[in-house]
Amino acid sequence: MRIIVVGAGVAGLTAAGRLAAQGHEVVVVEGRDRIGGRTFTTQVGAARVDLGASWIHGPLGNPLTDEVRRAGLDVHNDGAWGLGAHVYIEGEGWAEPNEVASSVASRFDFDPNEVIDALGRDGTMAEGADWYVSSRGLQGREARIVDFGIRSLESGLNIGGPADDISLSGAGWYELHSGGNAVIAGGYGRLVDHLATGLDIRLGCPVESIEHAADGGITVHTADGPLHGDQAVLAVPLGVIKRGAIRIDPEPGLAERASRLGVASLEKIVLQFDAPFWSHGTKRLIRISDDRRFPGWNDLSIHTGAPTLVVFHNPRLASTYLDAPDRIPAALEALRQMYGADVPDPVATHSTDWLSDPFAFGSYSYPSIGATAADMAAMGGRLTDRLVGAGEHTVPAHFGTVHAAFISGLRAAAAFG
Repeated sequence: MRIIVVGAGVAGLTAAGRLAAQGHEVVVVEGRDRIGGRTFTTQVGAARVDLGASWIHGPLGNPLTDEVRRAGLDVHNDGAWGLGAHVYIEGEGWAEPNEVASSVASRFDFDPNEVIDALGRDGTMAEGADWYVSSRGLQGREARIVDFGIRSLESGLNIGGPADDISLSGAGWYELHSGGNAVIAGGYGRLVDHLATGLDIRLGCPVESIEHAADGGITVHTADGPLHGDQAVLAVPLGVIKRGAIRIDPEPGLAERASRLGVASLEKIVLQFDAPFWSHGTKRLIRISDDRRFPGWNDLSIHTGAPTLVVFHNPRLASTYLDAPDRIPAALEALRQMYGADVPDPVATHSTDWLSDPFAFGSYSYPSIGATAADMAAMGGRLTDRLVGAGEHTVPAHFGTVHAAFISGLRAAAAFG
């Protein structure tokens, strides 16, 4: 059987590799000039940085961890979120250790299902933040820190959407594996290369449409001409589906499902320095500000091989939108606000722009109000007698993660028997 796989991200490569191992003739078509999709490891100055996915969230019992080991790659555990965290409050300075502890504890204590039970209905993460702060009797600065953690960190960065658009019940679909967060030595690119080994991959080949042919096969129309196969796997991001960037004839109901799901807009700013000026043991910084810019900072020096801060930023949630190049000086200004005017200029920088990327249109999926787990699940597996879907947006228990993409690729391959 000849199978065309559309998309050379982790989902598509995983499906293609398994299908090839089953003896099928497999062709992977990819619009970018590289493989990996929203996993992208590249050099920024002296640092080797993951510009897309960075961690294996919950490595214990995670099937992706098993694949990493099969590839012979080393994994370093980066600990749980909040480990080595410091909190800076604009206009007030650094928070006290007990206030930091409250912020960290609240993110583990916050349970969307508890809020739903209390409200007697589904609601938004914004409503959840209000209920949580009130129910725990938090006041003053402690209340502000905890509220910011739920709205801007958990909602705006981890889930990647506005707190008033994220469904509490949807957030509750997520099942976290244990073991903190692990980093692949050398970056996710090494795993992507492993998954791509031996595959026929056509790069720089954007797909325009997928047509169920009258002869019973399937035709994938690309910028380089048509490809004919018996079956196809659609393994492109949710943002591409929502934009209708690939026409499917006949359309198997994906557009309606996708319309009820959200696409996150998480971006990264990489700042590499000659030497660290931040205190030893500082792994993560939380910046609380009215402009809601640059709330999450990570010291990834031990993983990148050079003194490197990676700033998490959701441009759609900030008070004013900044284009990608303008985020770098703005982030540096925020850093100098925290550490003083003598913070040196970085020696290398980079700012992502996944939101404008025509092969992504965002970072990953999240459950909007009104979405159901069935909406996600129905976008994966067999869509028609000749088309199978895959991608992180099709696995409601692990949406937004690389291991969801990997699981979906395994499921896609299994759909062919």
